[in-house]
Amino acid sequence: MDIKQRLEKARATAEMWRLVGYKPITSEPVPEDIPFIRTLYPGSKNDYWHKVGLDDANDEHVNATACIYDLGAGSVFLPHFHINHTEHFIILTPNSKLKIVTYDYIKELTFPNAINFEKNEPHAVINKSNHRVQLLVIWQPRMKKFQLEYLNKKNA
Repeated sequence: MDIKQRLEKARATAEMWRLVGYKPITSEPVPEDIPFIRTLYPGSKNDYWHKVGLDDANDEHVNATACIYDLGAGSVFLPHFHINHTEHFIILTPNSKLKIVTYDYIKELTFPNAINFEKNEPHAVINKSNHRVQLLVIWQPRMKKFQLEYLNKKNA
């Protein structure tokens, strides 16, 4: 790893620590399941979500769970990871810009791009747009119930 890569990783790690409030990193599970109607995301003031019926047909060949996540202007989806699932999301809203933060990098993601996170890979998403941004989020394999672990969710 060259010096530039080391600096990027250090910068990304510092940003993740800032997002969790500089507290020791522990996980906090979310007990909610994804609703089928547009609903305020638990603990959020302006983010909404609803399930997309990929796994509703009991088709054994569809091994994924999906939702539309509506990220409010300026919203931050705090650092989290998925123990048993990969996460892939696609930006659906034109003229949108997100800041993606992991322990390894910080990058800008714009419409119509997508990103993938491996199992256990902590990541945060920040809406840098001045408008709502809709994402199609897909987790694999299929979830029996929504599973996510926050990294020391800050009290709002």
